[in-house]
Amino acid sequence: MITDPSKDALVAVAEFSDGRYVQFRCSPDRVLVAEVLSNLNIGEAVALSSDAEAALRMAGWNEPIQWVAPNWWTEAKATDGLLELVWKTKHAVLNVLAERPENLVELRTWSWSIYGGMTFDDLCRSNRHYFREALAAFEDENAVLGWLAEE
Repeated sequence: MITDPSKDALVAVAEFSDGRYVQFRCSPDRVLVAEVLSNLNIGEAVALSSDAEAALRMAGWNEPIQWVAPNWWTEAKATDGLLELVWKTKHAVLNVLAERPENLVELRTWSWSIYGGMTFDDLCRSNRHYFREALAAFEDENAVLGWLAEE
């Protein structure tokens, strides 16, 4: 997703059954951004406790800024920092949001325009085996390193 800067931006959102979410965007300038919802953009509701916010802060997530970047966020440029972004996201989902693999999640993907003549959904379908490998490798750091080295 982040190897060709001539393509349009791609977006993916993983929303959990309680309405909390993580989202990703890959821009044409080769920057992959991961975000975790914050309390800033949900009115009076509280999605993250102060302990959860402290855990994100300690893990190196950037703090949300009202109207500019209202979610917790981190980024990777090209492949630099990609493994760190993956592990920060895994920590946020499993430890901060306390989601489990058996919990329901809805994944929505789209491109801001067309990605090389295909939508992001088409791209995902054509590369489904890579996503299965990535999900399987998520459990094992060495497998993630191996999977990234193959790319």
